[in-house]
Amino acid sequence: MNTRRSIHLFIIVLFISTILSCSRTKDTWINRTYHQTTAKFNPLFNGEQALLKAKLTIKQQSKQSFDTLIDLYPVTPEALVPMIEADLKRANEKATKAIKEHTMLIVGKQRNKTVKNAYFLIGEAYYYGRDYFKAIEIFNFISKEFSQHPIAVDAQIFIIKAQTQLGNYFAARETGFKYYKSNKLTKKQQRELLKAMAINEIADKNYSAARGYITEALATHPKKDEKTRLLFFLGQLYELEGNYFEANKIFRKVAKSNAPYLYQINAYLRMAANYDPNLMQSAEILKYLENLAKKDKNRDFLDAIYYQKAEVHIKDDHLDKAFVALQKSISLSTDNVVQKGLSYIKRGDLHFELREYIPAEANYDSALMVLPKSHFRYQPIEKKKSSLTELVQQLSIIAHEDSILKLASLDKKDLDKIIDHIIDRIKKQDEEAAREDEESSRLLTQNPRQGTTPTQNPAGGTMGLGAPGAAPAFYFYNQNTVSKGFAEFTNRWGNRKLEDHWRRRNKEIQSFSSTESPAENPDHQDNPSDKGKKTDPRYTREYYYSRIPTHPDSIEASHAKIRNAYEAAARIYKEVLEDQRESMRMLETLLKRYPNCDCTPRVYYALCIIAKNQGLSLKKETYCDGLAKKFPDSPFTALLSGQTTDSLQKKKPNEEEFLKYKQAYSLYKSEKYPNAWNMTQEALKKYTQSEITPKWWLLDALITAKLSHKDSLKLKLERIIATYPQSPEATEAQNILSHLSGEKSSAQSQAREGGEFTDVKSAPHQFMLVVENKGIDLNLIRSTISNFNSLKYANSRLQLRNILMGKDYQLILVSGFKNQSEALQYLREINQDMDFIAYIPKPNHQVVITSDNFRKFYQKQMLHQYVEFYNKYINLASN
Repeated sequence: MNTRRSIHLFIIVLFISTILSCSRTKDTWINRTYHQTTAKFNPLFNGEQALLKAKLTIKQQSKQSFDTLIDLYPVTPEALVPMIEADLKRANEKATKAIKEHTMLIVGKQRNKTVKNAYFLIGEAYYYGRDYFKAIEIFNFISKEFSQHPIAVDAQIFIIKAQTQLGNYFAARETGFKYYKSNKLTKKQQRELLKAMAINEIADKNYSAARGYITEALATHPKKDEKTRLLFFLGQLYELEGNYFEANKIFRKVAKSNAPYLYQINAYLRMAANYDPNLMQSAEILKYLENLAKKDKNRDFLDAIYYQKAEVHIKDDHLDKAFVALQKSISLSTDNVVQKGLSYIKRGDLHFELREYIPAEANYDSALMVLPKSHFRYQPIEKKKSSLTELVQQLSIIAHEDSILKLASLDKKDLDKIIDHIIDRIKKQDEEAAREDEESSRLLTQNPRQGTTPTQNPAGGTMGLGAPGAAPAFYFYNQNTVSKGFAEFTNRWGNRKLEDHWRRRNKEIQSFSSTESPAENPDHQDNPSDKGKKTDPRYTREYYYSRIPTHPDSIEASHAKIRNAYEAAARIYKEVLEDQRESMRMLETLLKRYPNCDCTPRVYYALCIIAKNQGLSLKKETYCDGLAKKFPDSPFTALLSGQTTDSLQKKKPNEEEFLKYKQAYSLYKSEKYPNAWNMTQEALKKYTQSEITPKWWLLDALITAKLSHKDSLKLKLERIIATYPQSPEATEAQNILSHLSGEKSSAQSQAREGGEFTDVKSAPHQFMLVVENKGIDLNLIRSTISNFNSLKYANSRLQLRNILMGKDYQLILVSGFKNQSEALQYLREINQDMDFIAYIPKPNHQVVITSDNFRKFYQKQMLHQYVEFYNKYINLASN
């Protein structure tokens, strides 16, 4: 009886306690425990599960691409928002319910610790739903309401991420600097903050600053998977900066680690992508790729593997091997349409560089057929393909009109021989086509009583025309033959649509000559019943006579088409393809062929503009001055003389600009750096070429020193030196850089002997120009050498590049010489070029060097040792 009474009493007490604990206005232990526990394990738990489900969907649906920067933290693609909308809504509702039913705001202070997690859940739901403004609002509330709790830092990190997604890079950076280097953050918070700041810098293309943050994040000792991701990301940043040697080292570290296999194989692929023929050996890279291709588990990566093999072959100047590798990449492609599209683009680029425009356009067309429209390369390739179509049309006009003019210049006897040869070839082609059609029809309609029984494939099609299980006899039933034919076809033509006259890129422009069949002329429609008949007009001489101009008016019309096509092609090269050299070549060819045409002043003007833009002083004198002397009354001369100052002449500042500069500088001196920065950015956009523009840039650099990473300051100072080398601001920038470095050139401090170098005269060489990295115009130097190469070595595949060595030297390299003798001949000839002599800064070093020697020279920065070796053993007196 007493036991029953005790149980009843316990139940009553428990009931009363529960009733009392429901109060959200009394700050007691039982009340806090009740609401915290109920909120945490009921609505908040369900909301967190909904958010986890949404995150999992984002992870599964966002296929990781290793060709672009990998994701350091999840960002929802806009297309995925509808897929996770329901889960995010549920997370928001459950978190709101937890706040509404279990908040304990007593005397202005929140007593239920679980409530802050509910607010954070709402902020995350808005963030992953791409509603960044609301997310920032919630996270700002958390930062203020729970400022003494570590969750405030987590909220600020999410604010940085959201501001970056909105494009508010400065606001995000300002928030990050508040916590950067703080000793109150946990290792995880430090890492997340550094990742967010790195992504912010990347959005502004400050790769060097981002690299610094990622390096610091690696120093926080992340777990294995996180470390692998950060390392891979670091390698990609080096790649974006063009520092392929360092990128290769980072990717090698990932490949050799015990990272997840997806990262390992992509690290090997990126190693190949960052292969530098001047610093590395291709044999090792190719061996890695061959080993990868042999493994069955890499079957889905074969297209990417062979693509990277092609990249290595291209850098080694083995174009035949590159074409073979690209064909394998295309034919072995399975479901990776992006890689297939990139392989087509690369093959198109090779054809384009070789000026093989028809196959180049065909490959770009094939790339557009498989590449998703959302891919970042789709729009540029579509534009380039369209431009090539127009360019090919103009070049076809020139070829066609030249061919018929050549025929028009022949006497009747020679002309008849050529026409008869064309007629004979067309007849043979028609006869061969008729035989193929007859054979195909015979095989398809073969009598079953002859012992042939068609068998059906699972899809219902005819598999063969022999006994069951016999090998297919018809061409298109032999898969080996079809595959081989397909490979050959796509290598030449790309993916073509099934249509009449599929070979023709432009079905309106046709030509015929001794090497091109007029059977493709659209004036004649093929009729199967006419094939082989003598009445076919293509088998008569009159058919071709009618297409050859003989009257002076028709001949002049043909010449006019050629002139117009040259001008149109030059315009496409210059304005669309941005190939100034080819544009100039087309216009100069036009002048050479038609020196006295009405278009000459216009052509002179176009050549004058190109020469000015390219910094070609001799060309500028020839065409700009020539236009004024030869055509003083031309409207183009008036147009040119209307430019009373050079196009790069600086505009004088007005009083308004001086006043704004003083205000900005005053803000800087008052340590109001964000306000000074905003005013400076507005001025740089508005006053682009005034007298005090260098002052704005220097002020921008000084403000950067207060707000940003040290590397960002160095980049901006180097830009001032390169852009305004003769200005006082450039001198001041150099002084600041010298103060920052506080050290002598590492190249000057080397004391090693030059005995490490070898003189191999038969090995491939490159010309190397070494100039001090101080107050130089690198673009002008590159342009001067490029123009010389275009004029003197137009038929050679020379490659021009530059590398920064340490802090003190720029190396400008010209590669593509088969041996030492060719390289030395180039050195002698370029030193006879007036533009080179005038524009190349002094002092400088000019040498020729092998790849092996350059690798040792660069890695150990042995400038003076190599120059000593060069003068002693190669012994070029003119150097």
